[in-house]
Amino acid sequence: MMRLIAEFESSKEERHSKQSKEIRHHKQNASIQKTFARQVSSLVEVITDMGNPFIEEELMRLDTCDVMDEEAVKSVRRAEELGVQQYQAFQEERLVNHSKHLGELIKKNKLQLFRQPQQETSPSPSYSP
Repeated sequence: MMRLIAEFESSKEERHSKQSKEIRHHKQNASIQKTFARQVSSLVEVITDMGNPFIEEELMRLDTCDVMDEEAVKSVRRAEELGVQQYQAFQEERLVNHSKHLGELIKKNKLQLFRQPQQETSPSPSYSP
């Protein structure tokens, strides 16, 4: 019995020492890093060829070259300002005044960005015999 306990403890110590030596994120390997570098280079190349979509007058999708409508452009241009306002309101309401509970839900922004508004589909007629 003592021999089994000793073998178990020694195998446990070996596994623990191997795990402590290999403490790194699962995406820290050569193939994933190469893929990431290739994707970044590709994105830089597209932006260089087409121009920076945030600086140009017309806002466009890089993958489809679709020019966004004026509402989407306004949403993107004021997103940072809106975020700062909401952060300040969050701090004021929850941390300073304690007028709202810290865990209370935050209202979702419904800004039109790159997706087109969904068209309403009419319900399909039901079949009745």
